[in-house]
Amino acid sequence: MAGYTTRGYVADAEMANLQKTEAVARVTQGRKDYERLVAALDKVAAADVDLDRIRSDADRMRRSYESRLRKASAAACNAEQAAVARCENLLRESVGLIEEGRSLLLRNAAVHDALVSTHD
Repeated sequence: MAGYTTRGYVADAEMANLQKTEAVARVTQGRKDYERLVAALDKVAAADVDLDRIRSDADRMRRSYESRLRKASAAACNAEQAAVARCENLLRESVGLIEEGRSLLLRNAAVHDALVSTHD
């Protein structure tokens, strides 16, 4: 009877040890998943900085263009001015579309990266 009791204590100790080992493994995996999520969010933040830089560049180009228009001579051809104005409008529209597309791409990439990193 003493052998069964001793064997029971050993089995209980082994089970407790196994449960502790599994708990440590889950905590370690959780930390890794959290680190991957933080890294993905850092990438999104960096991409937002790039988007701000692109907007800044677009604003600078727009101000430069407007400055050139103010300095243009009165002898400039009306047809050329109209064509340039149409080009400016197209450039503004394309910058807006590029910004919107980039924003959507970054948001979707961040969601994708976060999901992928939690499944690894």
